[in-house]
Amino acid sequence: MKILTLAAFSVAASATLAFAHSEAMTTMPADGDIVQAAPSEIMFMFNDAIRLTRIEMTHPGDPAVDLDLAGQQSFATEYTVPVTAVGDGTYQITWRGLGVDGHPVQGEFSFEVE
Repeated sequence: MKILTLAAFSVAASATLAFAHSEAMTTMPADGDIVQAAPSEIMFMFNDAIRLTRIEMTHPGDPAVDLDLAGQQSFATEYTVPVTAVGDGTYQITWRGLGVDGHPVQGEFSFEVE
């Protein structure tokens, strides 16, 4: 019974820690936005400081590209990252980072250019 109680506590604690990690609060363009022209940059605003480690952009008919994170080596709550426009269509952005607590965090969003 003790082992079962300890296992249940461990699972509950893990779930709590997972929810405590930083997540993107806001992006510009916002998830699901439809814009008239492709942006020259995207912005991330997090509720807690993270260090972005990778951002990948996909667009139909084009190979996936890693966006430039040069100079983005510290923990921050806001990031502005340059984007090279590749035309109309849906842009899918997938990001990964490291929370100040040492845990990996990740997310994604998309926007459409008409």
